[in-house]
Amino acid sequence: MIHGIDLKIANYKEFAGHDGMPGFNVDIVYNGKRVAHGYDDAWGGGIQYNDIVDQKAFDELNARIKALPKLEGQFGGMEQQLEFLIDDLSNELRMKKDEKKGILCKTLNGWQTFGWNIQLPAVIKREGSAGLKDIQDYYNELKAEGKEILNGEYLASIGVVL
Repeated sequence: MIHGIDLKIANYKEFAGHDGMPGFNVDIVYNGKRVAHGYDDAWGGGIQYNDIVDQKAFDELNARIKALPKLEGQFGGMEQQLEFLIDDLSNELRMKKDEKKGILCKTLNGWQTFGWNIQLPAVIKREGSAGLKDIQDYYNELKAEGKEILNGEYLASIGVVL
């Protein structure tokens, strides 16, 4: 559910695209049913929609998105688009994956992962209490620098004191 719309993405597959930017393939699910496939080739431009299996539902989805309040801030006055919501949902998936690799800090354009090449539970398993202390020390250092931590709930679940 995003902005009151029963919109989800499924079968999200990411690949290395142009100049290292991630491209992706994704199924678009509206009201519990797959309505289309989206493809971002990472060469600029929008998401391409194909394999639309329910044109009526796809059109309804786009009409509901168009009726959402216009975007504010840098893109003030711009209408919402399906592409923007898919980007939001795919970012949530990538962030969920990244949260296990380190401490996620908010940046101007998303987040940055400060951490290790392995998942944090593996650090703790391999290093024991010293591994948890390393993670805790890194967390404390980032907080002291004024960084906004995005995965605090996950960090607390593995033993980091917030």
